[in-house]
Amino acid sequence: MGRRATFTEKQIAAAVSAARATDPRAVVEIVTPSGTIRILPESAPAKPADDVEAWFGRDNG
Repeated sequence: MGRRATFTEKQIAAAVSAARATDPRAVVEIVTPSGTIRILPESAPAKPADDVEAWFGRDNG
């Protein structure tokens, strides 16, 4: 079994600070069990999972 990833508070603060410096409205996700930090632009369009989800999400006026 592999070693579990751990972050210090300083490392997390540095990652969030860097993300905010690049894009103040960025979304920062910290997924600790897998040791992943995701930095996503706020304006990232949510893609529907399939055609049915796309149909339900459309504007039917």
